[in-house]
Amino acid sequence: MIPFAFGVLRGRTHADLGAAAALEHTLGHVFNDKEFALTWARLLPADQEVLKALANDVNDLHSAKGLLRIGMALGLEKSVSKNTPAQALKRLQVQELITRLEIGEYRFQDDAFAEWVKNRGLDG
Repeated sequence: MIPFAFGVLRGRTHADLGAAAALEHTLGHVFNDKEFALTWARLLPADQEVLKALANDVNDLHSAKGLLRIGMALGLEKSVSKNTPAQALKRLQVQELITRLEIGEYRFQDDAFAEWVKNRGLDG
């Protein structure tokens, strides 16, 4: 359910609590980062690095620079193979965390999760 609809529904079903209470409830449930943290914790480190890159508009995952960035973030002190981001992208699509728009272009399926990942930063 989208946040707006969730808030409207909460406001209608609990009108006696008022709009402020409905908004607080909605923010606490829709934008609760507990689910995001659980999802994040279940991901492989390479998958996390790919998501961080995508959230920060880094699209050169298969370039020499992108492969080195992923390798360094994983503590390898060298580039990973092109297979590493390719497999991560496949896993993330299967888990429905991202969708492929076209070759080399991916997008988060949940904008709130994208923002949560972005707030972690590239080094987080």
